Amino acid sequence: MKARRVWSALLAAMMIAALAGCDSGGTSKTDSESAATGGETSSVMNETGFPIVNEPVTLKFVSYHGVAHNENFEGIEQIDRWEQETGIDLEFSTVPQTAWETQKSLIFSSGDIPDMIVGNQALTDADVSSFADQGLIIPLQDLVAKYGTNLNAILEENPHYRSKIFNAD
Repeated sequence: MKARRVWSALLAAMMIAALAGCDSGGTSKTDSESAATGGETSSVMNETGFPIVNEPVTLKFVSYHGVAHNENFEGIEQIDRWEQETGIDLEFSTVPQTAWETQKSLIFSSGDIPDMIVGNQALTDADVSSFADQGLIIPLQDLVAKYGTNLNAILEENPHYRSKIFNAD
């Protein structure tokens, strides 16, 4: 059960992060645009309650899977419920674990980076540092602190989770 809570919290944090950088056109704001608006979220996102968005938004997820795991996210009751409650369409694509390293390189070199990458150890610490230095991924701590009420409660109960979901720097 705790693993499910952590998974749910991580998914919520990523959704928050992806939406916090969206303008009314659904595109990501640059750092200068965000600074120019004082870092405020746009009218596309509700800071509290459901649905999270005022207009439909699609978030793209990529996941790798081993031979023992289901590669299809369609029809999973929890995901369907999240989509209905939040107003966010979750678009999943999956990659076999055996092809993950090659696909990961292609994803980041193409610039067509999904909103979330799902998978145990999908990104190594070296990946995180390298991609963050290139501006391809962003830190989530401030967004979680501001919008992640449920995740913050879980982290208060289980402070050891913090080191598992946030990079030290």
